[in-house]
Amino acid sequence: MHRIGPAARFGRIFCAWMALGFLASRPVSAEQEAWDAIYIRGSKVGHTHIYVKPVKDNKGRALLNVRVDYEVSFKRDKDQADTKVMYGTVETPEGSVLRLETRTQAAQGQIVMKGDVVDGKMTMIVDAGGQQQQKVIDWGPDVRGPYGAEMSLTRNPIKPGETREVKTYIPDLNQICLTRLEAKQKETVILGQGVKR
Repeated sequence: MHRIGPAARFGRIFCAWMALGFLASRPVSAEQEAWDAIYIRGSKVGHTHIYVKPVKDNKGRALLNVRVDYEVSFKRDKDQADTKVMYGTVETPEGSVLRLETRTQAAQGQIVMKGDVVDGKMTMIVDAGGQQQQKVIDWGPDVRGPYGAEMSLTRNPIKPGETREVKTYIPDLNQICLTRLEAKQKETVILGQGVKR
């Protein structure tokens, strides 16, 4: 089990905080959608699209399809760096992941990871440029998908002084990591181009 600190998760968490006010205003069992812009030093470099949709399996069980699309594009010296990441899960209303798929597109190509949880194991198939590998990961009902920490805050908003740990699957590492959340106090922050929230 690895711990992911704020630096490693900054981009995803930063985008998520902007959408949380919208998503937290409704129960997770309702269809939800949010678009947010990503800014670095005052310049827009991308966006994130969060979509949560109630679905049912072939037995009529209520589940959620959670999808997050994340795109950033900016220059590094004379080169243009474009990255697109898609996270998708099918999970229970409480957050237990049953199916997972991630796609990452960058200059070096596309990496696709997908798998299903069966009997406490996630059999993950990784396809990188046509080369496939398989990895079996122990996966308990408390393991959340790549967006698990943010969904935890949507399901149960954190209170000042509270700390929380969430077992989260991190696609970049192809591992389950421990994300620690700590709420200090409520404060007004400036997002994007001067918007206060």
